Amino acid sequence: MKLLVIIGTLAHMGGAERQALHLVEHLAKCPGCSVEVLAFEDGEVLRTTLAALRVRTHVFPYYFRWPRGRRLRGLARLAWLLRSQIRPTALLPFVGVHSKTAALVWHYSGARFCWWNQQDEGRDLSGTPTERRILQQLPCITSNSLVGRDFLAKTYGLAPERIRVYNNGTPLPELDKSPRAGHWRREFGSRPIITMLANVTAFKDHGTLVAAWQIVRRRIPAADPVLILAGHLKETKTVTELKLQAFSLGLSGENVRLVGPVKNSTELLLDSDLVVHSSLTEGCPNAVCEAMALGRAVVATDIPGCRQALGPGGNEWLALPGDAPDLAEKILHLLADAPLRHRVAAANRERIRTEFSIAAMNQFFRQCIGDGLGCPLPAPSANAADEQYHKNLN
Repeated sequence: MKLLVIIGTLAHMGGAERQALHLVEHLAKCPGCSVEVLAFEDGEVLRTTLAALRVRTHVFPYYFRWPRGRRLRGLARLAWLLRSQIRPTALLPFVGVHSKTAALVWHYSGARFCWWNQQDEGRDLSGTPTERRILQQLPCITSNSLVGRDFLAKTYGLAPERIRVYNNGTPLPELDKSPRAGHWRREFGSRPIITMLANVTAFKDHGTLVAAWQIVRRRIPAADPVLILAGHLKETKTVTELKLQAFSLGLSGENVRLVGPVKNSTELLLDSDLVVHSSLTEGCPNAVCEAMALGRAVVATDIPGCRQALGPGGNEWLALPGDAPDLAEKILHLLADAPLRHRVAAANRERIRTEFSIAAMNQFFRQCIGDGLGCPLPAPSANAADEQYHKNLN
């Protein structure tokens, strides 16, 4: 059987793309299963990893970017590509907006099964009658967060029990007991490093973090802490506003660094004393989970997705959304108490180990696919691509 995983882009490794790759690796080891990937944007970043897995890729220009009058034609072309060229047994999209696209062409594609996988809290959906009709008819709806489930249930009149909820699978790397300083630690020496790993977009609310950073810097000037904002800078208006805000608050490029996307996010997180996530809305944020897996304390906003990631033990480090003084106080509390910070970090890593395993997520997906196709998928077997896959992914 041919299983087609559908993602947004091959150009960069976002949270949904990373989760999709975990599943691709898993399914590629299942006897009798052929796995291919369809993306709506081309790029080299993920092609390397997929090539290591010997997974065939397809690119179809995203039709929502076309003029409205051509979108129906775009859907027809996508259906033709699926039915005549790819011939999938199952369509496995990884975010809500791509789930909508896949569902619209499902019955014309020749595929026997299609799911809806909600990897965010619904920000790309409009609550239209078309979306409601699609969701009412699909045999399987999944969400990686409780807030995503609740959004779908409330917006489209679905019974909550129809929506299967899972936790994102998060790699749990081995940690060197005597780690060597990475690039960031060598550059900044003993200065405290606080990091937010997220694309600079309006809903991530970097502005509240920058406002909080002025408070932090004013309270501990001798420590000279540095804030590193790592992520894509494509939302030009938001980036410009953030730079102007930092300037108006007297913050310089020496203590607030917008570094863009980083090739080695693991090194950055390991060099950081503390990780912050100031988002206003999220599903279950991968960036938070990845920091937890690396044994880092996290301060985040008190939204359902961050609560799900950090769990009950992390509630103390959740700040009110948009509240810069509250965010600053929590950052300062952890920076001032290294033993406490280390205890929080250890508890975070243990939560990822027990509640966010990749194996559990993949087993969940395999069960959903098997139920949808009416036959269980065979258990995966090891293959030689594993080591190269993990090397490329990290």
